[in-house]
Order: sequence, then C-alpha cells, then structure tokens
Amino acid sequence: MNNYLLLLGSNIEEIRQILNLTQEELSAKLGISRPTLVKLEKDPSKLTKTVAFAIFVAVSYEMKSRIREIKTMDVTQFNELEKIPLFMETLKKSSSLSIGAITTTAAIALGPVSGILAGIATASFFKSLKAKEKKEIVWSEEQAQEILHQVHIKLLNDTKKITACFHLTELNLEEFVEAINTGEAASH
Repeated sequence: MNNYLLLLGSNIEEIRQILNLTQEELSAKLGISRPTLVKLEKDPSKLTKTVAFAIFVAVSYEMKSRIREIKTMDVTQFNELEKIPLFMETLKKSSSLSIGAITTTAAIALGPVSGILAGIATASFFKSLKAKEKKEIVWSEEQAQEILHQVHIKLLNDTKKITACFHLTELNLEEFVEAINTGEAASH
C-alpha cells in the first residue's frame, strides 16, 4: 500500500472544494468519469498513480492559470461605475471564485463599500439603482486594482491549502514524483 496515495486520495474532495469545482468539472479536467471521482472521494484507497498524476497536473495547471489570469488583468477597462458588473463577472471567470467570495475578499480592501459591490455585481441590480444612488457610490481604478490584489492573495492562499492537501512543500513535480515513488509525504 502506498501511504502517499492514500493521504492524497483522502484530500481529493477538499482539493475540489478549494478549486470551487463540481465533481463533473473536476472529473472532466482529469479525464475520468464522474462516478470514478465519486468512488475516489468515498474510498481514497482506490487512487492509482495514474489518476494521482492527472490530479497533480490538472490542479497545478488550474491554479497557475487562475493566478496568471488575475496578474495580467487590465483594470483600466473597469474604471467606471457602470462597469462594476463586468469587472466582477470577469474576476469570477478568471479566478473561478464565486461573486460572494470575491465580495468577501473585496471587504478586506474596501470595507463597507464591498457590501454595495455585492449588490451591484449583477447588471440587473445595477440597472435598478436610481441615478441618485449611483452618484453616492464611489468607484475608481484604484479600488478595482485593490480588489484584484486581494483576489490574487486569495488565490495564493488557496494554492498553499492545495499544496498542503498534496502533503508537499510546494506544487513541484519533482517533489510530487518523489512522494509517489517513496510512498511517503514530504516533510513540512
């Protein structure tokens, strides 16, 4: 029995939840069926080296892609109040975080303004605001940049959580292969 595979297998569901993916979405990324993923989440001892490698590659790629998307996002296109819904939707798409998670993260950067963001994150709510209410909302490119920064920090923290789920010191292929081959987790 490979102890490392058992440790990793017992964390598949947690990894999936950190990524904010459904079983269907993760299984598609891994190239396995949803029923296979369900079995692995229920019985970690069924995890094979092949599927473990698929998990490592898919998860590493997913996190690096999300971080790259956020790091390269141009906030200058979201500098007007009317563009907040588009900004929030773009953040959601790029980070795979829910609007709720983004507004919670934004609270760190903006304090009470983030509550307003939660409401106007959807275009329909934004359209329902009266002109006077819109004038009372302060929005700037700097605020968008700060939210982007906080989302980036959240993704980095999620990467740390996922790294811990893999029982590695970093999402590094060599360290992962060593753990698979020895059957033991890296020492933290």
